Amino acid sequence: MESTPPSTFLSLPAEILINVLDKLDLKSVISSTQTCHKIKQIFEDSSRLQYAAELELAGMKDNPYCAMPIAERLDRLRRREDAWRELQPDFLATLPVPRAPSSIYDVTPNVYLLGVAVAPDIPLTRGIQSMRLPSEMGDTTTPFLELQMTKPIVDFGTSIEEHDLLAVVTMASAPDTESMFALEVALIRHSTGMMHDEAQKPLLLLGGVNDIPSISIEVSGENLAVIVVNHRELDTPTLFHLFNWRTGARKGAVRQMHNAGLAFLREDILFNPDTDANTFNLYHIPFSTPGVDDKDLEMQRILSLSLPELSENHRIVTLQCRCDPSPTSGDAYPRYSSHKRPFSNDPAHAIMIVEMRVRDLASGRELPDAFVMFVHRRKLLDLLPEGWERNLKASQTREEASMDVEGEDAEAGQEGAPQPPPSLSPSSEVDDADAASVPGAYPTSSEMDADAPTESDDTAPSTSAPGPSIPGAYPTPDLDEHDSSSEAVKRIPWDSWGPANTRWLDADKFSSVYITSTAGQRFVSISKSARVEASKLRVIDFNGYHVRKAAQALGKGIWKGSRIVGVEVPRVQQESQAANQSAEGDGEAEEEAEGEADDDEEGAEGADEDEDEAREEQDQGLMGCKGAFKQDPLESRLPYLEMKTKTKHNYNAVLVDEQRILGIRNISGEEWNVVREVEIIHYG
Repeated sequence: MESTPPSTFLSLPAEILINVLDKLDLKSVISSTQTCHKIKQIFEDSSRLQYAAELELAGMKDNPYCAMPIAERLDRLRRREDAWRELQPDFLATLPVPRAPSSIYDVTPNVYLLGVAVAPDIPLTRGIQSMRLPSEMGDTTTPFLELQMTKPIVDFGTSIEEHDLLAVVTMASAPDTESMFALEVALIRHSTGMMHDEAQKPLLLLGGVNDIPSISIEVSGENLAVIVVNHRELDTPTLFHLFNWRTGARKGAVRQMHNAGLAFLREDILFNPDTDANTFNLYHIPFSTPGVDDKDLEMQRILSLSLPELSENHRIVTLQCRCDPSPTSGDAYPRYSSHKRPFSNDPAHAIMIVEMRVRDLASGRELPDAFVMFVHRRKLLDLLPEGWERNLKASQTREEASMDVEGEDAEAGQEGAPQPPPSLSPSSEVDDADAASVPGAYPTSSEMDADAPTESDDTAPSTSAPGPSIPGAYPTPDLDEHDSSSEAVKRIPWDSWGPANTRWLDADKFSSVYITSTAGQRFVSISKSARVEASKLRVIDFNGYHVRKAAQALGKGIWKGSRIVGVEVPRVQQESQAANQSAEGDGEAEEEAEGEADDDEEGAEGADEDEDEAREEQDQGLMGCKGAFKQDPLESRLPYLEMKTKTKHNYNAVLVDEQRILGIRNISGEEWNVVREVEIIHYG
């Protein structure tokens, strides 16, 4: 009997085999290790392969700018994952707030930003204070930057990691008589506080408003999207503006939206809830192309996802959404992230949070608590119809042909016909570079210690400060109410996409819901009563691998120091056997032993009230809707793992980034716009 000849592939040097395995997807690598002893040994001996596999399981992305050796990166990743799994921080630090804060804020990886109030008792924002968050124990020198503006700030957006960019929306007296105030977006380099040198037109004009508006602003790749809600006049439309922030060119016309929430799913795919149609809409944004006028690049709707049907006499008042981190151009690693950080959350795996508030029209009252929905960004992208890009191009070709015919008709017999007014394009009225040269358009910046003296009162801006005296710079926009999407936009019913891909929670147990309460695949909250009676922090993890591992631990009677409160695994669509095997990992026996040791060390605590609470609060995928939806209870089956900390805290609210929980303490229990200090709980 002839023997089987040895495999030519397996006879290759280990370095080549590692290069080949490194290019395979995770399931293929795991399958290979389970069918071949040599490949299994190569995997176990290779820090590079283990690091790549564990990065994917953690939903993280490697930093190509970091010079740290692979073995050290792997060690740090494992420490980080252990810390979050056990909710065991490696250090705590207190972050004082140097200036009197206003009500606007943001948190991005490693940076916490707060508005600077004109005075402690005047909430008007005159600047932005930026505090770099500590990453190592004993790092007590927190760099502090303060950006001062000569015009009041309405809100700001950030793209610090990708572009070193702050997009600051300011307001000043309008030069015309149609509006009380003029809105502008100043494009600032975060690290210097100066106008961003990559922006050809660092001051973008939005138009006029008659009240302090609400602003939503997001940046991804070349795109800067802004939604403006003017509250004073109920019949004033909610306006959507889209720019290429580098060139300052407006993409398409100003269009009307029906809700302020927006988030990027990809740099060219925008997510916006529509409260009128009760849908989530996905739009495609064309890329700027040489030789093509940006004003012709109209955003097009490509998919609508229905929400659960509302009960009679109920209406959605607001829908906010956030998905952190934002996607980058070409899915590249953000170039301004710290080179000392070996990895960061992968935008493709991030969870989106949607906060919904509903009003009972019969009583005229808003329901006291919001509903909170979670869905993975990649799941929304997976719902895009097959061939949508091809269909979109075909639709654009048809529209262009139609426009050509109309243009020929106009030339032939309608030369004297009146032309429609142009859509809002400030550059057609006044050059933005000229606007930027007007006194008061540029901010000043200072970098100082927390103990530096406060500026004198005469530097504080006021709403009466003059804006640029440019006639006609802020015209009322001509709205593009036409949806220039293809004729048959696919609309997916809620029952076909929602229950399997989402998780809904009633916010009656949360503190005031902060849209910055998610990072990557984790959501963090604290009890509403925590400001009076200290409470444990609640961490919900939507990472599928972590959920499976926790479910396995619970099934084997392993309770990790009683941190696990509940696990909800899919009841309808089970993961494949290969995925379950990959979730086992090579260290399963080790983790089982650690879990048993933890149980012994915890003693009675391992079987105390937390375990009873876990079994009582085990989520069955149903949420009571308080009459808001026709389907009550509402079903949602997105798997999750819920944990609670050992320690209790008396924070007013909690925020989160990829490495930390930020506990907010306010002055005298007031709302968050009077933040007194921030406590940093660092993991790994």
